[in-house]
Amino acid sequence: MAEQTAEPDGDPGANEDAPGEMYTDAGVAAEGSEPSADRTAEPGEPPVDDGSVDRDRNRAAGQQSDVGNGKPGTESDVGEPAEGVDDGQLWDVPRSSPTYAVYTSIASANIGSANFGADARQVRSPAARATGRITESDLADLRKGFVEPPGFVDAAKTIASEHLTFLFGPRGRGKRTSALQLLRKSVDKDIFLLSPRMSGTELAERAYKAGCGYALIDHAGDSGKEGAFSWRLLRDRLTEADARLVITTSVLLPEVPGEFRVSEWRTPDMASVLRERMAVELPDTDIELLDSVLCDVVRVGDTAELARRLTDGEAIEDAVRNLDASAAEAVREWFDRSPSRRRIAEVTTMAFAVDAPVRTYDRMLGGLLRRLHEADPEESATEPEAAMRPLRSGIIEPGGLIVKHTTTTEIGARTDFEFEKPAYHHHVVRALWERYDSEGLWNPVRLWLDDAVDAGDLSIVTGLAALSEVDINEVLEIIDPWSRRERGLVGQFAAMSVLGAMAYQDELAPTALRIATVWICRGDPAQRHTAAAAFSVELGIRYPHDAATRLWQLSVQPHTSAGDVDHALPTLFVSLVTVDSNPSVVLSMLATKMRKLHRPGADIESRARVNALALRVMSVRDRFAGRRSLGRYLALDGARADTVAEVWTRILENRPTRRDSLALFPMVVEDLVNNEENAEGLLRELAQQIGALYTGVRADHFVTDFHRVNLGSRNKSSTKVAALMRIFVAEFSKFARK
Repeated sequence: MAEQTAEPDGDPGANEDAPGEMYTDAGVAAEGSEPSADRTAEPGEPPVDDGSVDRDRNRAAGQQSDVGNGKPGTESDVGEPAEGVDDGQLWDVPRSSPTYAVYTSIASANIGSANFGADARQVRSPAARATGRITESDLADLRKGFVEPPGFVDAAKTIASEHLTFLFGPRGRGKRTSALQLLRKSVDKDIFLLSPRMSGTELAERAYKAGCGYALIDHAGDSGKEGAFSWRLLRDRLTEADARLVITTSVLLPEVPGEFRVSEWRTPDMASVLRERMAVELPDTDIELLDSVLCDVVRVGDTAELARRLTDGEAIEDAVRNLDASAAEAVREWFDRSPSRRRIAEVTTMAFAVDAPVRTYDRMLGGLLRRLHEADPEESATEPEAAMRPLRSGIIEPGGLIVKHTTTTEIGARTDFEFEKPAYHHHVVRALWERYDSEGLWNPVRLWLDDAVDAGDLSIVTGLAALSEVDINEVLEIIDPWSRRERGLVGQFAAMSVLGAMAYQDELAPTALRIATVWICRGDPAQRHTAAAAFSVELGIRYPHDAATRLWQLSVQPHTSAGDVDHALPTLFVSLVTVDSNPSVVLSMLATKMRKLHRPGADIESRARVNALALRVMSVRDRFAGRRSLGRYLALDGARADTVAEVWTRILENRPTRRDSLALFPMVVEDLVNNEENAEGLLRELAQQIGALYTGVRADHFVTDFHRVNLGSRNKSSTKVAALMRIFVAEFSKFARK
């Protein structure tokens, strides 16, 4: 069995070398082996060789050990073009680009405000990560207002006797919450979320922590190839560890043995859910009205949103209008009126221009009308008019779906067009897809979307995410050429952003993960670059364990990507630190890889590469926050100073990275001094952890080199930073073993 390591908020028993976790299907060399250019292509295809092998061998040898040009003291940050880096990288979209202000980073992205169900006009925080340990506070939140659905008791009996059960049924029925509630009733220890990409074989071969619970939500790892044997083997492995696993899926595979099944999962009584979640008392007449409305509600989340609105004091009529069922009815009535071609163009543009300024909306509407005119010139033709028509004001119509909204900002007023109810969005997309054919609408729309990418109008990504709910194949046909850089860097960035928009939606995130995994494993070099960029931001926040694993695997074969993949893992670390979504997973993975590659007999080139990559991660600076991400990480509640110490010590003991690793100390100290009240306490803890890893002569050499690099005559640190570094050395010396 592979070496196991405890991972913060991860599963301590996870087998990192389980089948399917390496690029066996994509031809990427296994960990610790010599990279080989002729193994990067699919079987039957010519090998990929973009001439970058020698360049990447130099990087692996430690000649460039930090983000940018290999010097941690430079201002070569994530998102900044670095000296010596080729043009055309997803990591450094030019500031002048129209995409820059929309989707260049988590800090500026508005993907979080996209809506595919209940009204969520307020900007939401990034979606919670979908893998790792579930905290008790999260479980407590899930217990609030929970109502046991039909079949819950049977499922509890199944998991108690078999240690494994499947919950299947359409999305929106509360399967995730029910799965976690089943586990909390079954186990007293930690509960972990597993990657939906894991197959039955991989689940059967991984290790499980004794007495813990595991949930795999929206299972997407099997393709029907695995039989009952794998699932029974998994049951035996779970029983051996006294662990429990609940798997949720939309459609149950026929290969799943009957003993693990329960009947199709149904929603709980919606009226009971509303009463449990609502914190206000309503008169009986209002309760009766709500009960009649809830008969048409099929999603637990919509009922929860209704309860929230009523608790916040919103009028019943307004709260009900924001229900998904009410929104669907309003959209259906509008389309039943047989709207004109221009009206269809207006709502189509709105569906793909969410949150776009008025001028952007005008430009995109004009572009779509031109494409529709090309498709059917006679129907689109109009008589010339003497007076200019007030087209913009005509967009707003009585009983229409679009309204004009004016917002007052710090610098003045801003006017936008938007759907009257955000919940209209995905119903409009579905109606457009179901009612209109390819020749009349969707072929022109596809050309128009390409035009929008060329113009840098990347607000289209939320519309494409909504379309993926309706027909994922249509979306793939649109974004696949973009991901291959057939429409340049902006198209590649748009494809990445579509996956990011999907990652914000519980129902779409597993699909986004599957697409990115296929691209990074089987795609051409440009697609691998696109997937790496997607895994480093929103998709990585949602699935940090998958992202870290995939980016590591790509980093050991950098010549298989069309771009510089050395930015990917540091950018993921920045992203996870920014939203505090288990950034420890990156450092823990590096620590595990370094332990393996520092053993006698390990591949020297792979060892040098992991050292250089670790230095990049440790040195990375988030220019949006203006901070060293390592300093910011150390101040987080869940920070693991022991893991930081292990990784830092490894690169300190590696000659090519030693000086840069030493020079990193004053930068991190300065970051803590400028931003954290407890800077001294954080440094003392770090010094103790690093000191515990040093003994005798090695400790003496560290102190000598530390003084020479950071406290010598050329030291330019501030008085406070220098004082704290002396405290660090003193604390280190106390804990270093003689």
